[in-house]
Amino acid sequence: IAGVGASYGGSLGISLGQITNDDFVVAQIENSTITVGSDSSGSSIDVVASDSRYMETKVWVTSIAIAIGGAAAGGHSFIYSQPIVIAEVGHGSQIKPKNDSHRSDLSVIATGQESVHAGIFGGVAGLVAIGDFIAETDKHGIVGAAIGTVATLKVGNLTVNAFGDHDLDAHGWSLGGGALSIS
Repeated sequence: IAGVGASYGGSLGISLGQITNDDFVVAQIENSTITVGSDSSGSSIDVVASDSRYMETKVWVTSIAIAIGGAAAGGHSFIYSQPIVIAEVGHGSQIKPKNDSHRSDLSVIATGQESVHAGIFGGVAGLVAIGDFIAETDKHGIVGAAIGTVATLKVGNLTVNAFGDHDLDAHGWSLGGGALSIS
């Protein structure tokens, strides 16, 4: 009577989650001369640049090999973003009146706003099971709003807008099994 007991093993699980966002938000009036309101009113100059984000990445990766072996797993779940949000008036800017019959009002607005979710979950079991899970989201952005090379702008209601509203998503799920399973 002879008996052989074998219990080999193996298992590997790797996981990675990364978020990269290069925000650069500018609201700008350059080489300025701003003489705005009163002598009975007239004012409101808003140069607004805004950025709002919500980013999420959830990465779970699993690997199970119970006896005689195998299994692997993987992972990855990147979020790239790169917004630049700009609102500008201009290089040689002058925005004048202090009267000229009460002018004013200028709004140069740029917003932005994104919500990027990545995800990837996992699985994989034993007796040779391989998995590789990828979820990736990528967004390149510029949200502008400009007037440009200005040397006098006497204004009375001028609004320059640039908006953007992004929502990206990349998710996943993966399970495996055994006796040669690729996920």
